[in-house]
Amino acid sequence: MRLRNKDVTKKTMKAYESINPNSCHLRVFCVSNQEYRKLKYVDKAGCIKASETGIPQLRTFALQLAAPTIQKHFDRRMETSIPSFIDSVDLWCNKQPVANAEQILAAINAPREVRAIILKRFTYD
Repeated sequence: MRLRNKDVTKKTMKAYESINPNSCHLRVFCVSNQEYRKLKYVDKAGCIKASETGIPQLRTFALQLAAPTIQKHFDRRMETSIPSFIDSVDLWCNKQPVANAEQILAAINAPREVRAIILKRFTYD
């Protein structure tokens, strides 16, 4: 299987280079879904390891591509959505009679403190 994967990888990269000679390096992953599925069941598993199926490498590569977008989304949530929600709950508890207001305010102060620590640590003067 390893020899087949190497051969397929070489041929695919060569074909890609002939189509697009000025392009960057093409990452090629030879994967075997059948073999990967077999690893779930001990009685069906062969002598192949999960890393030899190519699935973990493909998954790692895909996550690396998505990481910057996920980080931007997380940052946006931390900077806008969560503080806005906490401020809304704070206003709600302080402007009208609310049952268990002290407990609610105590619960929202913890995320405020964590956010303040994070902002202080990553803000450079």
